[in-house]
Amino acid sequence: MIETFRGIAHPSLCDSLGHLNTRSYFNVFDDASFRFFDALGEPCDVLQAQQQSWADIKAEIEYKAEIPLGRAFFVRTGIVALGGRSVTFRHEMMSGESAGMLHATMQAVSVFFDLAARKAIALPESFRREAERHMVGMNGG
Repeated sequence: MIETFRGIAHPSLCDSLGHLNTRSYFNVFDDASFRFFDALGEPCDVLQAQQQSWADIKAEIEYKAEIPLGRAFFVRTGIVALGGRSVTFRHEMMSGESAGMLHATMQAVSVFFDLAARKAIALPESFRREAERHMVGMNGG
């Protein structure tokens, strides 16, 4: 898995209970997804110039432990499965101050998408080769 995000639970990201708000988890994981695809050689700006992109078709978040106000955290990401036109990946949100305490996970499926045709297309071979280097099991690692 590779690190795809670092942050702090700022007050604007937290709820009235003093921990990271539910909507903030998704925003962080979404940012981590863009960073992950960029790291695997598929930068968003380059893809858009080619009328291609990634389209999320499924996302499931599991909350494990609250992230309190002021806590540093990071996200690491790896590939769970590769299909012909899709990739399943897993994000793990870890505490930066608690020796890697797991706070949440998100498993998502995205398809490689032709923006002009509005349909899923085959994963590029260059992406597939790089993605295979970042395969993880269903439980991370």
